Amino acid sequence: MRLCVVRFFTGLIAFLIGAMLIWLIVPGQRPNSFRAMSIAACSGHTVILHQEGNVWGWLNNTLATGSSPQFAFGRPSKTDRDTNWAAVTTGWHTVAGVKQDGSLWAWGNGPQGLWGDKTLQITMTPTQVGTDLDWESVATGFDFFAALKRDGTLWAWGGNRYGQIGDGTGAGKDYEKAGKKLPVQIGSDTNWVMVAARVFRATALKSDGSLWAWGWNVYGELGDGSYEPRNVPVRIGKNDWTAVFVGNDHTLAIKRDGSMWTWGENREGQFGDGTKIKKCYPIPVGQDHDWLMAAGGRDHTLALKKDGSLWAWGLNTSGQLGDGTSVSRLTPVRIGWSKDWVAVAAGENHSVGLKRNGDVYVWGDVTAPRERALVKWLRRNLPGIGVKLPPPINGVPRPTRVTEVMPDRPPTKGAILQDGTRLF
Repeated sequence: MRLCVVRFFTGLIAFLIGAMLIWLIVPGQRPNSFRAMSIAACSGHTVILHQEGNVWGWLNNTLATGSSPQFAFGRPSKTDRDTNWAAVTTGWHTVAGVKQDGSLWAWGNGPQGLWGDKTLQITMTPTQVGTDLDWESVATGFDFFAALKRDGTLWAWGGNRYGQIGDGTGAGKDYEKAGKKLPVQIGSDTNWVMVAARVFRATALKSDGSLWAWGWNVYGELGDGSYEPRNVPVRIGKNDWTAVFVGNDHTLAIKRDGSMWTWGENREGQFGDGTKIKKCYPIPVGQDHDWLMAAGGRDHTLALKKDGSLWAWGLNTSGQLGDGTSVSRLTPVRIGWSKDWVAVAAGENHSVGLKRNGDVYVWGDVTAPRERALVKWLRRNLPGIGVKLPPPINGVPRPTRVTEVMPDRPPTKGAILQDGTRLF
């Protein structure tokens, strides 16, 4: 009898230990996995739109609500209790998002009238920009916003030293006089479908496939064949573009045939063309015609193909490419063997990826969200069990899953890009 009791409890303990290990390390079983719909990154911080409709951010204090300066490089923090966000993006000092009711909100450092209400302020909580309820998506530069409305019109406001508002003014030295503290419509067209912004420039796409750019252009990142700033949109190439993405000093765009093109600064090989020569006009990235999307950092590039594979090239001194080395690449290199990536985002020296099931990964120069010591030990000592990519090699970071204690939910079908575009 005693032997039976001992065997029973021994078996029960073994079962519980096994169940705990599965709960900790097997993908999709842990109730603390992010289930994201979209991701955005800039500088050293990241924001995530969770499938429940709330926004999370970390690594930069301007992304949290009620946090102290010591919060920087801490755990992901929920922005607020609202669960009705539809899209979110981030710039150097600010985060902006559109809610499901079409209202536009922003928070962080608000110089140059970023709040669209003639004020200059710093706010740690989402502040509504105006009262309009017809916003579709928003893009953030260093000191300005560019946004689309549901009627296809394009608007911008904020700093305008380099003409980044795109209304024919600016390109001067006086911030206060050049800037626009209220949204200004760019032209009168109503067929804008996508806008991207970074630093002091913006690039936007129309429904007819035409691509336009304006603002800062010292490295030729506008792509119009010049190195002069433009205070009105200038047309780039023919009417065969389907998407555009911007890094700090370089631009990437995809054509209808699936080819990818790039231009601007190329000091670290972020073009992926095997050189370090900058260009002020579009050049192709290899010969492939199956590119889906891309993201540019300061000196590196991430891209996805239609089969869900992840590729990267450019500067890699911080492991921002995610290939387990610190070797920079002049041509695209595949990251891992997974084919379930649906979105990527790039900060200055770090990268973020979103998988089909809603898992978010980060790698490069970041302070990763803290994990339980047991999980870290298991990941190091039990490779291949619940690990989607190999562990770091010689301390160089590879994609690491972001976790936070929060209820698990079934993954939401589809993923949304930084500008609000649904991938599938």
